[in-house]
Formats: sequence, C-alpha cells, structure tokens
Amino acid sequence: MNVSKSIEISLINKGMSKGALAKAMEVGAPTVSRWCSGGQCPMYVIQKMAVLFNMQVSEFIALGE
Repeated sequence: MNVSKSIEISLINKGMSKGALAKAMEVGAPTVSRWCSGGQCPMYVIQKMAVLFNMQVSEFIALGE
C-alpha cells in the first residue's frame, strides 16, 4: 500500500495543493509533507482523505498500487 502515491494522484486529479489538503484535514503542512514522503498515515486519516476525494477507501488505496 503506497498511500503517498495515492495522495499525490488524488491531489492532481482534484487540482488541490498540499496546503489545501492540510487545511481540509485540519493538520499542519509538515504532516501532509510527511504523508507524501512515505511517512506513516493512520487508517482514520486514509478514511478521511477518501471521503474528501469522493471515493471509497479501497479505491483510494488502489491508486497507489
């Protein structure tokens, strides 16, 4: 599971910046940078991002594979 790739693809598809993602997720920009660099991303965060990007969790995860 490559969540960082899923995030990058989703940001491109939605035309969203990492800063906008940080604001939508109510976290700081360094946290989003960590996720995008392959740092740990808890499942509840993955679930919240899937909702934000209007997809199922399985679809979101599959983007990175």
